[in-house]
Amino acid sequence: MHECDVVLLKKALPGTAAPVSCEGTILHVNDADAQAYIVEFFDENDRTIDVCEVVGDKYLELKWWYGDTK
Repeated sequence: MHECDVVLLKKALPGTAAPVSCEGTILHVNDADAQAYIVEFFDENDRTIDVCEVVGDKYLELKWWYGDTK
């Protein structure tokens, strides 16, 4: 995944108020090999819920990638 990609939280993430199935945007890739990202999660009104580091592939699902024009 890359910066600006839109993701879904597919599993509860300890330490955050973001609910499962919440959308987020990758703000920064800390370590691509370790799949460590800084993600901003937001609600249905586009208000920020939390900004946090997410490590590992078990929490995020790619919904829309930045280069996708469809």
